[in-house]
Amino acid sequence: MQVVSDILKWIEENLDNNIRIEDVVNKSGYSRRGIQLIFKEYTGLPLGSYIRHRKLCRSAMLLRLTNQSIFDISDQLGFDSQTSFSREFKKYFDYTPNKYRANPSWDLKKFRARIILDEGNQLVPSFRYLNDDAIFGCNNNSYKISYQKSFLQPSTNDNDIRLDIVKKNIKTSKKTLLILSKFKPSKLDHHILDIDTIIAFEDSIIKSNEGHKRYDIDSGLYVMFPYKGNWSELSSFSRKIYTEIFPAYGLSRRPGYDIEIFYYNDSLLLDDYSDITVECDYYIPISK
Repeated sequence: MQVVSDILKWIEENLDNNIRIEDVVNKSGYSRRGIQLIFKEYTGLPLGSYIRHRKLCRSAMLLRLTNQSIFDISDQLGFDSQTSFSREFKKYFDYTPNKYRANPSWDLKKFRARIILDEGNQLVPSFRYLNDDAIFGCNNNSYKISYQKSFLQPSTNDNDIRLDIVKKNIKTSKKTLLILSKFKPSKLDHHILDIDTIIAFEDSIIKSNEGHKRYDIDSGLYVMFPYKGNWSELSSFSRKIYTEIFPAYGLSRRPGYDIEIFYYNDSLLLDDYSDITVECDYYIPISK
């Protein structure tokens, strides 16, 4: 099983390098037939199909989370031409690349998540219906922030920005804090996401609305995941939800805010970020 685990990891790390079955054969040290038999035994999928599906799903992520041209995406992932890429993409996702990119909702039902053998506990979603509600931005100049984040090379800088603001506000209030986020591809850089974030309190916490900007949360169906762990791993947690859990449960994201509800604990007051444990519920708006 270890050789298959190593191959799965290697495929994921090299999707942008135009990999072929022959590359996997050379990497494994097995014969072509031998590695194909072993791969299918442990994954239930033909090696060639898995590589092709992961490339198509990688392209779907690039379409939604970057401003790269369709030609550049098809070339980057090693398709023969933009035409053949578009044909394969439509056959797999039932959308042309242009329509997939432009769709207000993000359909992840056919997204082929990467296979991870012998993984521990799997995330299990809870489904919640939220009614129309109001929240109020913190009563200072840090209730709304914007920053950029690389899709291809995730950075911890955005985590530090958000954590500083969470620490500042939750230390003062010692109350539940909300972070609402929307993301879109940057118009200035093909590989960057623009993130707009609101730091806020629940309506019940605010005694007077004076000085607090009001934001409304739309009612609707949400999927919720609880998180407890190191702050630095929260970005990986949300990425896993989108790339692995959404497709596993056939979910589609509708327009709206991702909502993180952070609960106060004493470790948020610590100066050493590596010792901080966060507890939060992560909500994502979904279509019925």
